[in-house]
Amino acid sequence: MITLQLSVTTSMIYIPLTKICRKAAYLNYPKAYVKCGDFIYSGRGVGRRDKTEAFKCYQKAALMNDAEALNSIGLMIENGFDERLGDPEGALEYYKKAHKLGNTDASVNIAILYLNVK
Repeated sequence: MITLQLSVTTSMIYIPLTKICRKAAYLNYPKAYVKCGDFIYSGRGVGRRDKTEAFKCYQKAALMNDAEALNSIGLMIENGFDERLGDPEGALEYYKKAHKLGNTDASVNIAILYLNVK
């Protein structure tokens, strides 16, 4: 089980991350999925880094048209993760969707991809 670890003075509180994500799904709150994905991707506060699980969290938020999640998926696809090789063309699709939803980071990522094309 992946848990979220919060530091409170000298003691630690562990909250099951899956419980948080289930609550987010119940509330239809995509930003919660994005934050869960961020924690899992970085390993910060959850004990271990798991890019595949992070990707799943981002996908759930992306299905709710969350621009930040679409951009995060684009970054993961562009750079590759686990056994997947990087795919800039596949990433561009997600960046464009995020850009249309107003995500400025995605706009920058599109520009960088076009600058890197030779």
